[in-house]
Amino acid sequence: MSVLMRRENTLIIEPGSDISKIQIINFILLPNSKKHFEGPPLQLTPPLSGTGYQNQWQWQIAVPEILNNIVILIKDRISNNLLQKVVLSSRRFMPNASYLYNLYNPKATPSLSTGGNLVDTARICFLRGLISQNLIEADYSFHSLDHILDFVTTSDGFYKDYSFIQHRVIVASASYGYTLFNGLTGIILIINGSERYNYTQSSLQHIFKYIIEAEVPFIYKGQMMNMVNGRAICRKEQEYRNGGLFVGLMAILSDCTNDSVLQNQLKQAVKTQVLQAKPFVDFTYQDSQIANINIKNIMQNSNITLQPEFLHKRFSSMDRVVHRRENYAFAIAMHSNRVGDYESMDGENLHGWYTGDGMEYMYSNYQEQYTDFFPTVDPYLLQGTTELIVHRNDGEVDGAMNVQMSNATFVGGTDLNGTGVVGMEFYNYNYKLSGFRSWFMFEQSVLVIAQYNSSETYRSTFLNRQLEKLNQSVFIDGVEISKEIKAYNCSKLFVEGTGHNDSVGYIFLKKTEIYLKKEVRTGDWNQIGTYSGAAQKNYVTGYIEKTNGLQVQYVIVFGCNKQQFELINQAKYKIIQQNNSMHIVQYEESNITYIMANIFNLSQGQHIKIQNFSVYSNCSILIRVSDQIQLSISDPTQKQSFLNYSYNNQLNEVNVSLAAGASFIYNFVAPSKQKNQCGVGCIVGIALGVVLTLIGITSLTIFKLKKNHNSKFISKSKDIKNSTILKAGTTNILI
Repeated sequence: MSVLMRRENTLIIEPGSDISKIQIINFILLPNSKKHFEGPPLQLTPPLSGTGYQNQWQWQIAVPEILNNIVILIKDRISNNLLQKVVLSSRRFMPNASYLYNLYNPKATPSLSTGGNLVDTARICFLRGLISQNLIEADYSFHSLDHILDFVTTSDGFYKDYSFIQHRVIVASASYGYTLFNGLTGIILIINGSERYNYTQSSLQHIFKYIIEAEVPFIYKGQMMNMVNGRAICRKEQEYRNGGLFVGLMAILSDCTNDSVLQNQLKQAVKTQVLQAKPFVDFTYQDSQIANINIKNIMQNSNITLQPEFLHKRFSSMDRVVHRRENYAFAIAMHSNRVGDYESMDGENLHGWYTGDGMEYMYSNYQEQYTDFFPTVDPYLLQGTTELIVHRNDGEVDGAMNVQMSNATFVGGTDLNGTGVVGMEFYNYNYKLSGFRSWFMFEQSVLVIAQYNSSETYRSTFLNRQLEKLNQSVFIDGVEISKEIKAYNCSKLFVEGTGHNDSVGYIFLKKTEIYLKKEVRTGDWNQIGTYSGAAQKNYVTGYIEKTNGLQVQYVIVFGCNKQQFELINQAKYKIIQQNNSMHIVQYEESNITYIMANIFNLSQGQHIKIQNFSVYSNCSILIRVSDQIQLSISDPTQKQSFLNYSYNNQLNEVNVSLAAGASFIYNFVAPSKQKNQCGVGCIVGIALGVVLTLIGITSLTIFKLKKNHNSKFISKSKDIKNSTILKAGTTNILI
């Protein structure tokens, strides 16, 4: 059955098909000038319940967009009569830039077009207005984008941390985000220099900063990270295709701004990605000749330096985290009561069930790590996820309006100078498994601690990584393994790379019974979506299998060889507390001490004392101790109005009501060093008779607040000594 068919001069499009511009050109240019586009078209598949016939996108966006392009190219070959028929046919399916329509239920209320969809509909109607010289339509369509880059606080659009959401709760920076940036770039090129359509007087002027903040962090060595690609992860070759497309857009935009800082940042990003993507892929050949010319000029300009590879960034409004260094990138995809777990619709992303359950991505110099990944990886054993051993059906949650949400509120973290804390409260899809997981991210390592509980058997996957060669060496406690390992009590695991500086090691802080296997996995893209193509990849997979309660503690180490890995002093990683209420760790390196915590569940009236700090709220906290003391604190729940902490008995109140998970950073002068029983160099704080040191924690104390029904919380910076809220603690943990 053909993609395009004819029935009495009517264009018929099969649901889900790609539409050829040449086929539509031929249709337009056939001798019969009476033909026109009618709808709804003949349907070739049964309808989904209440959702139409799966091809509304083709009729409302794809065909009108292609018609605009074709008419611009061949306008001198068609009569004005035919032009008007084409315009009317386009308007039949896309009459108004601000709305999307249910073509199969004319009485249904149109839905507002938002995000990437709004840019599509506005561009279609704007160009159509220009083509037909209907300036009313062109003006209205152009100004429908006036607020497209305004920050939002719910549903679709950009948030103030540059998270991007489409379909209410779905992370889509790379998919719908590209649609948005590509459409806006095209409009800017069309109107550049126009007095009537001046984009510098609308939110479009922010496009340059937005693409740097919202997209560049996710492009690593030419690849656009899958965790921001929505259901498009099931589309073949998206990683480098999307990375290259954004490189092209940035090259074009770098000549459209007069802001020298933004212009330089765009050019730096282009140069960095073009160089790092080679030799695996060449971004110097773009569909756009403007992009090609600009890329060539950028690459030849020796004054443009490379982008620094030092970044830790949380996107709290879409539950994503990126931690980047020169030789690796570590990324986490989570979900919560604010962000959906995954989206499956239109036959796409059929096995995406666990991609938002804390899935970890580890990028390195081995650039094929995530090519042909999703059709070949075991979808039940995604790294970083913990799941019941159950069968899931293809697409289980289908449709943009049926995304499964979680009851979890504590999903987020805090950061300071490139170091980060991330915490995740977790409930699985049927609420038969729950837990808490924390990641503590440093220069060359990530410390992971977690605990889970279920009456059913489940697997916690700590490793699922592609191997360039199946015979790559894997060592368990120094012994090379060549076959599947079951229930081995492991202290150290090392996966050797192949010369790309892509080795990775695991240090289990307490011996852990693991399962490990190396295997060749095969699949086809048509098993997870609408694309097709056989694929085969080598994998090493490690997991822990458990029923009832589980605690895990391990360190992932990047960018070292086996000898360097064996010399790592694991004593610098200390677990201070790990339970369902809190995760607290200490890490020491280069005369700097980090104390980091996720306080998940403080009881009412309870607080935690760590060194000279007391914390009275559920929060993420990072304390850095060197010649000065720095504190970073945030509210991952995004539900509290204030966070309260004290330092040296001074109580401080942090207003987080509008912070949306952002960090607040404070600097303190360290107390003068004193000689005492701890020895020289021990910084002493005395609180309620408990001696605490800032370098090497000697105690952590949990206190209870005395109830005070007559007053609110102590005001900012009030002296705790004169208050009545503290009562000696019920738990004293000696380190």
